[in-house]
Amino acid sequence: MQEETDWQALEAAALDVINEVVRHPLDPPVLYHYTTPEPARQIIETGHIWASNIRYMNDLSELRHAYDVVAKVLKDVLADLPTRVGQMVDIVSKSLEKFIHANNFYVASFSGHPDLLGQWRAYCAAGRGFALGFEGRAISGFAGQFNLFRVEYARPDQELAVRRIFDLYRPVLLHSAEAGETALARAATQFGIPLVLMLLAFKHEAFADEREYRLFRSNMLPVPRDQIHFRGTDRTIVPYMTIDLASHDRNVSGKAPLQRVIIGPCLDAALAEKSLRMLFDKFGYGAVDVVRSEVPLAT
Repeated sequence: MQEETDWQALEAAALDVINEVVRHPLDPPVLYHYTTPEPARQIIETGHIWASNIRYMNDLSELRHAYDVVAKVLKDVLADLPTRVGQMVDIVSKSLEKFIHANNFYVASFSGHPDLLGQWRAYCAAGRGFALGFEGRAISGFAGQFNLFRVEYARPDQELAVRRIFDLYRPVLLHSAEAGETALARAATQFGIPLVLMLLAFKHEAFADEREYRLFRSNMLPVPRDQIHFRGTDRTIVPYMTIDLASHDRNVSGKAPLQRVIIGPCLDAALAEKSLRMLFDKFGYGAVDVVRSEVPLAT
């Protein structure tokens, strides 16, 4: 029982470190979800947004970057420790792979940038879409199994966070190394739990202009089968979960906290605004600001 209490205390302390890194600042006035017209219609009508399985993200290179950050820090901090502890790089790497491949991690992405060329190109069929702007404080107060965090792009801060988490676990890792391989394997697995959260919070600095925020299912337990849905893309079939954006802590309207919609640069802006106004009226939205993108993107 004492050992379980120790693991719980370590995990809580590690989560405090993670929160310092990815939850501050966490009050952007508006968070934007870039998407094509059909998903935009579904989100407005239902108040639900899709959170895709992390393994089906558009660019898996961001996970590789996060792996590299963790591996480098571990090699540095373990270099002067006993050989058995030094073997933890392999053990932790296998633990991280196991966590990621467990299909328990689902993410919905937002941007703090309201009108970004790269976002229009990547997520809106080359500008033929919408940026749905939700009240940032309402999303951060989301009441459910998803939590909002800010993506960290600065490599020094990423490495520092991993080092701080290692420092928390260092005494128990050293003790476990003396106790034998079974104890060390368990310690490495426990150490991997906060690290996998880091994997989902780190991206290369080249993407910093995205100012990305993520609603992330942080529960390590398997997702109930009836909560997993599937959608087809031009590349594969993607598993996803739905997030009811109306279930946030500050909700009083029963609607998703939609405040602003930006019409993509390659849509007929007049027609798009007319259909949006009709959609808002039908589903009982109050005043939602509708503006046109100022990005000069050719069709």
